[in-house]
Amino acid sequence: RISFKIVFMRKNLILNPQQKAAIEYVTGPLLVLAGAGSGKTRVITQKIVYLIEQQKVPAKQICAVTFTNKAAQEMNHRLGLAIPALLKKGLTVGTFHNLGLQFIKKEAKYLNLPRGFSLLDEEDARQLLKGVLPPAIAGDKESVFQILNQISLWKNAMHSVSALLKLYPEQADVIAYYERYQGMLRACQAVDFDDLIVLPVQLMMQSEEVRLRWQNRWRYLLVDEYQDTNLAQYQLIKHLM
Repeated sequence: RISFKIVFMRKNLILNPQQKAAIEYVTGPLLVLAGAGSGKTRVITQKIVYLIEQQKVPAKQICAVTFTNKAAQEMNHRLGLAIPALLKKGLTVGTFHNLGLQFIKKEAKYLNLPRGFSLLDEEDARQLLKGVLPPAIAGDKESVFQILNQISLWKNAMHSVSALLKLYPEQADVIAYYERYQGMLRACQAVDFDDLIVLPVQLMMQSEEVRLRWQNRWRYLLVDEYQDTNLAQYQLIKHLM
């Protein structure tokens, strides 16, 4: 069991005591509860500066994960203004999906993927799915959208095909499309957006060697806007810790 220190943050233009406490607490897990506009991204940015400048933590031992590209860009911009480039070298700042992509590139051989695997965007994934659907369904834009969305939900819930058949026997046809879609991904040596989270989690669950390698990669893991309603993202952070 992990015990978390909890800090509540309030909106303010300067660092308030709660923000300062969140920045300076470095001796264990910390959960920050904060509303919109209360400075979550700013606090994580300042915590990175504090770790590097005051605690002398090498930047390569710090990873900051955000939910959006905008937040990651904002964080990188602020850090660029606050820390000399030399001290920032090796720092990891990006989204959950950026982190997952970095993981898959490093561990491609363990995932039976080539170094030059393809990453499908939403339109690519839609076209791939249409190739495994009956013509009548493939020609219905709304049906394709709904099936792809259902596949995404199942992936992020970490459900296998066999588990899905037990849970949702009435959706056996959609589950069959899901299985064929996954087969096409493998045949094309490709991954979709959801795989960027799911594949690293699956590999860390299967391989202690890989899991320990990534757990030892960083000393501080800072998560901005943690999506605790998404099982795959929860499992990713859990296994990295």
